[in-house]
Amino acid sequence: MIIFLFLVLVGVYFLPGIIAQSRKVRNAGSIWVINIFLGWTVIGWIIALAMAGRSATPMPIQPIFPPAQPPFRPELRPSRTEEDPSESSYGAYGADGD
Repeated sequence: MIIFLFLVLVGVYFLPGIIAQSRKVRNAGSIWVINIFLGWTVIGWIIALAMAGRSATPMPIQPIFPPAQPPFRPELRPSRTEEDPSESSYGAYGADGD
């Protein structure tokens, strides 16, 4: 009877580490260390149990705003080597206004 009680108490003492290992929590090693070294203080055992009970994988972050569009870049005209007189800056009438 004493051996059974001892085994139950050891199982309860290591319960946070067992839960963390079975749930595949990311920081299971830290939970074991906290449980082994600070579990005898009830606060350390509660902290280890709370860490073991956290969600195993973090939830993905949803963006609030949609992704930004790339800036508008108008097509650049190719440079002209010869100036066409019909496309001068004076318009259709020429320089003297005729």
